[in-house]
Amino acid sequence: MALYMTKLRYLDLSINSFSGVIPMFIGSMTRLRYLDLSTNFFNGSIPLFIGSMTRLRYLDLSYNSFSGSIPLELWNMWPSRLAHLNLSSNNITGKVTNLL
Repeated sequence: MALYMTKLRYLDLSINSFSGVIPMFIGSMTRLRYLDLSTNFFNGSIPLFIGSMTRLRYLDLSYNSFSGSIPLELWNMWPSRLAHLNLSSNNITGKVTNLL
């Protein structure tokens, strides 16, 4: 099943019971500026494709079960493109880079 939401700019799926990894089709939403997937049960690593979402300004992945380190692709988006980044209340490990 193909999802054609390439013109979507705002997606808020927070406070649900979604689980597993973030679906790949979200990476095809090239015009997305706002993405809130907070307060769900997503797990695994933060997907690298988020770093390819060049128009994204707001990203909230808080209150999930993401693990591992923060991908370099995501760090490269902040602060020049991302105005809001919330990764709190996950199982992320590693060092926070000196970009802060």
